Amino acid sequence: IIRLLKTSEFNQVSYWGSRYNENRQRLKDAFEVAPGLLEAYEALQFFHDILAFWPYSVQYEDLTEWIQQYAASEVDEVHSAACTIRHWR
Repeated sequence: IIRLLKTSEFNQVSYWGSRYNENRQRLKDAFEVAPGLLEAYEALQFFHDILAFWPYSVQYEDLTEWIQQYAASEVDEVHSAACTIRHWR
């Protein structure tokens, strides 16, 4: 499931092929068990999207939005990641 969580949604179809639907269900089941995991997954997917955008000005604006959105997260790991990126930015 860790690999499922880290793979960008854009790449999941090609990466998982015929097992895509089965793996999507595994993710949904994990999100039901651990709701905070869903927010972490969404934050990572948004971050993958930011990295895929071009030009840099768009990335900069989207990263600013990402930091503002997830620095207020109640999920400690997501909050910590957003604050760390804000600090090092």
